[in-house]
Amino acid sequence: MQFKVKDFLTQYFLTEYWLGYQRLAMMDRIAKGHRDLFTDQKSRVLLALYDETAAGLDQLPEVERTILTRQYIEGEYQPIVRDELGLKVSAYYRRQVKARRHLADALNEAPTFQRLEISFIP
Repeated sequence: MQFKVKDFLTQYFLTEYWLGYQRLAMMDRIAKGHRDLFTDQKSRVLLALYDETAAGLDQLPEVERTILTRQYIEGEYQPIVRDELGLKVSAYYRRQVKARRHLADALNEAPTFQRLEISFIP
């Protein structure tokens, strides 16, 4: 399976697993402190996918992480995010593309995504 990073961060995909950052984050919130109770394979896979995605986001520079998190995950309006970061339209767009490229690279290197044969494009 191949996903675009921005689609993965903003919506769910109907596959063998329901994928999307919001879904993975919800699973993580439910499992907080009780990960050992999730013994079925699908839940463990979803939690591992969340861990890999969060680690990929954490590797990004702060501005890039802010752009992806606020625009795609939290659904904030792009001009608001751009103005608060003090970026011009062209600079914001370049940083956004760069952030998606970096996150795609990080997720493509993640062992969990490789085992499931999931790849990402910016």
